[in-house]
This record gives sequence, C-alpha cells and structure tokens, in this order.
Amino acid sequence: MGKKKLENPKSKLDRFFFGRLAREQRYRRSFRFFFSDVLQESKDTEDLFALLPLLEKMAALGHPACVSKLAVRYFHGKGVPQDLSIAAKYLLILSKVVPEGDPTPEYAQAFYLLGVMYLTGALRFGDPQIHPPTPTLGAGPIDSKSKIEGIIALERATGTGHPGAAKALGDIYSQGVLVPKSIEDAMACYKIAAHTNAEAMFHFGTLGLTHYPNEDPSEFIQFIEKSANAGEPRAKFWLAKNLLKGGCLQTNERQAAELLAESLELNPQDPDAAFELSLMTIDGRGGVQKDFQKASRLMLLAASREHPQAYFLLGSWYFEGKIVKRNLKLAVHFWTKALEVHNVEAAASLAKLYWEGTKPVADPENPEVTQPAIEKDSSLSMKIAREALRWSEKKSPACSESGLLLLAKFLIKRIWYENELLSGSEIRSTVAILRRLCDAGNKESLYYLGMTALDEEQRFPGIEDISPQAAIRMVIEAMEHGSTEAAVAVLSWNENNPHFEIPEYLAEKSRELLYRSASEGNAMMYRIVVSGLIGSHGTLFPTDFQKAAEISLEFLEHQVEEGESEEGAIAGAITNLLNILYHSPNVLLDRIKQEVFSLADRYIHIPEIKYKYFRYFIAHGTPEEQRLIYTWSIREKTDDDRLLFLLGAMYHTGIGTHPDIEEAVKYYELAAQKGNSSAMANLGRLYAERARYAESFQWRKMAVAKGDTATLYELALHYYAGQGTKRDIPEAMRLLTMAARNGHPDAKKMLALLQQLDE
Repeated sequence: MGKKKLENPKSKLDRFFFGRLAREQRYRRSFRFFFSDVLQESKDTEDLFALLPLLEKMAALGHPACVSKLAVRYFHGKGVPQDLSIAAKYLLILSKVVPEGDPTPEYAQAFYLLGVMYLTGALRFGDPQIHPPTPTLGAGPIDSKSKIEGIIALERATGTGHPGAAKALGDIYSQGVLVPKSIEDAMACYKIAAHTNAEAMFHFGTLGLTHYPNEDPSEFIQFIEKSANAGEPRAKFWLAKNLLKGGCLQTNERQAAELLAESLELNPQDPDAAFELSLMTIDGRGGVQKDFQKASRLMLLAASREHPQAYFLLGSWYFEGKIVKRNLKLAVHFWTKALEVHNVEAAASLAKLYWEGTKPVADPENPEVTQPAIEKDSSLSMKIAREALRWSEKKSPACSESGLLLLAKFLIKRIWYENELLSGSEIRSTVAILRRLCDAGNKESLYYLGMTALDEEQRFPGIEDISPQAAIRMVIEAMEHGSTEAAVAVLSWNENNPHFEIPEYLAEKSRELLYRSASEGNAMMYRIVVSGLIGSHGTLFPTDFQKAAEISLEFLEHQVEEGESEEGAIAGAITNLLNILYHSPNVLLDRIKQEVFSLADRYIHIPEIKYKYFRYFIAHGTPEEQRLIYTWSIREKTDDDRLLFLLGAMYHTGIGTHPDIEEAVKYYELAAQKGNSSAMANLGRLYAERARYAESFQWRKMAVAKGDTATLYELALHYYAGQGTKRDIPEAMRLLTMAARNGHPDAKKMLALLQQLDE
C-alpha cells in the first residue's frame, strides 16, 4: 500500500488529521509543526480541549515539545484553566526527557518556570503538592535539594539564552541569595539577559561601574543609557542623579530634570525620583518652574514611600515654615518617623527642639489661632541624642556626614556647658564623631574639635593628644574654609584672650567672612555683625554705621526677594536701619532712605519698627513730618510704653505740637507705669526742675533699678546733696563710680574732684 500524499492543511480539523497522519508515518517534524501552530493560534478553548487527550498522550510518550508547551500553558492558564499542579507535573517530566546540554530554545521557558517554582517554594523536591509561593526568589525557606534543582533549571534555560532566566540568575548571584555572592557570575548572566531585558542592562551597567572602577566606564554607561531608552525607570533615575552631581557624566541639570520627570511618570510611586525632583522644584533648577506647592507634594509622596531623608526634610520644612505653612505638630511627626529609620539628622533636630522648647506659634493668616508650644524636656532630648550616638558607633548607613555633624554640634555644646549630663564614654564617642568628620575632610568639625581641646578648665577624654597650638590651628583652618562660628571665635580671642596673638590679617579675614555671611542672609551672623558695627556688641568690630547700613540693605534684599525669612528677621533688619539713621541720618542716600521708609511702612504693625520709625522722624523729620507723627500717635491711642514715651517727649520739647509740660508728665507717667525707664528718668528731670525733689528722687531711683545707667549720675547727686532723700555719701560715691565706669563725663570729673578733696 503506497504512502498517502500529505497535503497542506487549511482548517484546524484538517490539521488535526494531518497531525495524526504525520504521527502514523513518523513524520515527527510535521507533528511538531502541527502542535506548535495549534497551541499558539487556537483561541477557542473548546477546540483546544478537543485536542488535549491526544496532546497529553503524546506528552506521556515523552515528546519534549509537547511536554514543554503543555507545561507553559497550564502555568499561565493560556487556552486551558490555570493549574500549577499539572504544570509542575509536565515540568518535572520535561526535566527528565530533555538531555542535559540540549540547546533547544523552545524548552527554555519551561525550564525557567521550573526554576522559578523551585526557588519560590511553590514546588519542593520529592513533594508533588503545590505550596504558596514567595513573592521573590529565595525569600522563604527552601530545602537544599529544591535549591539545587531550581538553580540547575535556571542555568539550563540561561544556556539557551533565555533572558528571564539569565536575569533571575543574575539577581541570585548579585544579592548572594541561595548561592555565594559572585559579581562576576552575576554580570555574565545580566549580559546574556541584556539583549532584551532593560532591568538586566541597568544591573550590568551599575555593577560594572561599582565593582570595576579601573575599567573604561563608557561600556557600562552605554548599557544604562540603553536601559533608560528601553523605559527602565531606575536607569533614568541613575542617569539623572549622575547628571546632577557630575562624576561619571558631565553635569546637566536640565537633562537631569527631564529624566527625573520621565522616571516618575513610568513609576509614579518612586520615592527617590520624587525626592530629587522636589529639591529641584524648590530651587527652580534645570528649567523646572519654582513651585513650593508642587515641591511639597513630591516630598510628601517620597515620605509616603518611607524615604528617610524626605521624613527629615518635611520635618524641617514644617518647623521653619518656609516651604510649607509652619506646623510644629507635623514637624515632630515627620522627625519621629525619620527616627524609626535611624536618621541622625532628625534625631539631632528633635533633641535640640526638646532641649530648647518653643513658644506658641501664631497662624499668620489668623493671628487668633495659635499652635501649642513644645515644652522643654531635657530628659527626652538626651534620650534621643544618646540613641543617635549609639547608631553612630555602629556606623549605621543612615548616619550621613551632615547628620553626624548636627548630632556632634548638639552634644558638644552639652559637653561645653552641661558636661555632667554625659558620661566619659559618651564624651569620648562624641569626640570620635568629630575626629571621623575631620578625617573625612569636614572643615566645620575642626572648629568644634579645636574649641573642645582649648577648654582650659578640663581636658575631655579623647582629645588628650591635641595640644593648644594644634587646636588653635584647627579653629583657624575652619575659619579659612568658611566657618562663621570659627570666625567669631578668632575675633573673640583678640578681644578676650590677647595671649593667643592672632595676627590682624586673620582678624580682618574673619570679619570679611562674617560680613559676607550676614549680607547673604545668615540671620544669626547678621545680628552679631550689625550690633558690633553700631557699637552695641563688644569690640569685635570697629564702629561703622556706613558698613552696618550696607550689610543691612543687602541682608534685606536677600530676605525679601528670596522670600526665605520669617517676619522677625526682616523686622530686625529694618529696625537696625532705622536705628542707624537715627544716630547717623546722612549715612544713606535720600533714594535709599525712601526705600527703607517704604519697607518700614509695610511692617509698621510691628511695635519695634513703629517705635524706631517715629523716633527717627521726631529727631530728624521736617516740621510737617513731625506733626504727622504727633497726629498719628494721638489718633492711635497706643498702650505701647515706648510710643507713650515719645508722645510725652513731643509735648516736653514742643516737637510736632505745642509745648505742654502737664501733658508731657501725663504721658511719661503712663509709660513709666508700664516700666519704661527713659520715661522714669525724664519724670525725675521734670520734677527736679520744679524743685519737687522727693518725687524726682523716686523716679530716678526706679529708672536706675530698671537698668538706666545714664541716670546714675543724677541719682548720685540726690544722695550727695540729700535732696529728696537722706544724705548718704558712701552711696553717692558708689553710684558716681558706676556712672564714671559707664563713661559719664560729669561723673568722672566729680569723682576726681572728690578724691582730691579727700587727699
């Protein structure tokens, strides 16, 4: 009987019989063609079920292609109900019928699935039952036999170039899960998978850059770029990060911003991309529009995904009230969340907060609503700081350099001022942090280490080997690298410790550093510098109203234009400028004066500004301006003691209104009742002019008790002459001596005369 002619099948039914014929005539290749096509193209479940008996029979006979295809179909539930038990049965058959080293690619997917089932615990060696799988390879307990079988299956699939299996093996080797960690093997697997797998491209590139720093980085970077182009969000983030900080790639903030946005679009829950994009949105860098609301939303997203630095920054934002509305409760909440992930910056910030406490915070939009104060709690503060100190000793990954510096600054100040709070070992650990930071090149830490070593009263543990000369060099080096605190220390040595013999060029360099810091918006340095320049803060700075005015204007420009300050910092600068103008009215050009007055008008609701504003115009204004100040003061009916004093002075001197001593006494007494020492002194003068010495003596005595040193001389005269009180020469001499020490010229003359008479 001749062989039947094989015709090209057209329908599925024809192909079914064609398959039978092929089997009968042992045309294995034709059977494989038939079987593969039917399974790949059939979408009719009933049609496929009709074929299952034949297909399963062929699988039972050990036909590898049949076994492989059925296993994959049952695993994924494609064309048949998903059934991992049946899939596992066929996968185990396949592992026995396909010889080791068989490079046939069509079996690769089945071996990959077999490996996955073994290594996720779904399938266990010698156990036909299916178990709940773990979400990742090697995440749960796996017996050694199952581990070996799983890895062998993945290796067989990888040998045929299966990207999924190669990627899985790469993960296993790179993480050291189930097998000893091997970067070389991991990269070999990732390179196989990298032809089609974007994640593998990314891992190959980053592992190469990390572990082969001496190799040409261009090949590794190309893999990461290919991964990014293929849509891998982590690759886009890596490129963005390196474009921001430079190093492997040339800095390009605009391109970095675009990549961060793309990464976040691909993975909207990526905390790292959200965090970095938030920082760029705050500053408006890389072509990103400056937007505090968007920045805060992105940072909240990063925090919701447990980004430790996002917790810390949100806490800082809510505490400072610059990026978001100030909220002490939320500040504590986010800093506390950061503590849970051992963020040292948050620990140092919370420790400082509980150590100092806060005042109630008023809502700027509704002044009647206030947030409760944070009460001081030194016990809780030190508990947090000690916990952070333990993290630093263990060198936790969350201990960043900036966090360690914050912690060291907090603890070192406790050592300086309350050293009994810390044990010897805690002091030694704090000093060890400073030494570690110094070794890492942190110049600010040099100041704290140097100043601690210079403590003349006690030698703290851990600094015995630092000589005073070495400590001085540390502080000077910190100053030369921009530490404003070190600059203040250097100037203080010249004032209080002349034996240190700091050269004048270093003192001048320190002043210039502080001038620059104040001009650029450092509020603390601004207060130190300007109070020194106008002669109200020691002798660190030469008196220079012109310089004080210039720095104040630059400080104000920075604060107002950048919007980076609380109202208090701006008010302080305006107050200083009005004070400077009061003492030196020609120090600024008229045009600049008008700008200062415009700013003062904007913040006139602040009592200190209103007082200095009125005082300037009373002393230096035109008659018309003085009349306006008088009219304004009368109409306002103020209860501010300083404004009441000024109103009394206007009646007393006839500035802005007609002279009226009775009205002057009335307003002086109202101010004095509120504790105004200048009003008390003026009342003493007025009553003395009227020969009402008893009342004059009482007001002058009260003024001196309130700290009015200018009245010491007049009070001394009362005691010397016995006017308004019993004569008391020793008390008069004591007061004259105090007045002379405060620079009162008449007191100096009288004291010298009395001493000559005694001789």
